[in-house]
Amino acid sequence: MSDNKELAKIKISLTSKHARSSLEGIITPEQWGQIVAICDGQAPGAQAEPDTEEENNNYCLILTLLGMEEEGDPVTEVEELIKAADELDRLTTELAALREQVATQKDWVLVPREPERDRLVSMAIRYDHALGVPGYYDNPAFAHFGGVGHAKRLEGTIISMRQLYEEAIGQGFYPNNKAMIAAMSKGETK
Repeated sequence: MSDNKELAKIKISLTSKHARSSLEGIITPEQWGQIVAICDGQAPGAQAEPDTEEENNNYCLILTLLGMEEEGDPVTEVEELIKAADELDRLTTELAALREQVATQKDWVLVPREPERDRLVSMAIRYDHALGVPGYYDNPAFAHFGGVGHAKRLEGTIISMRQLYEEAIGQGFYPNNKAMIAAMSKGETK
């Protein structure tokens, strides 16, 4: 393996596919500058026509900057960094488009996949207002309901509210049973 060819491959990898902007946040601007300077033979002490020892030193510096020390394939590592950065760019663009779509739709909202407990408690209280009165179901008058108590009744209702939340955000039964649910909503039961 010729270090000169490897340095040329690294330089090509670094300058292709808008690598500089894609690698922001993955390698620092200082590391970027050092790698490019090494590839160009312009690093402090680097020669335009490096000898074998200088090529080896530059190669080792690039590996160190990439966190690979003196082993691994820097060309592949740089390509993987570029792929990861490109995927991050794609996902960021997709998220921005979704946010824009939500922002322009009056009837849409963006909600977290995992609800906060306070959201579930609020839903439980809306479902059963008595749950908003601490100790309400601890009253002996409710013993004929099984004597579960207020805290357990609240927790049970929270479980139901989590299930309803999952349905509302598209994570419940609906995605897997659309045909059956559509038939049921039309009153067709078999």
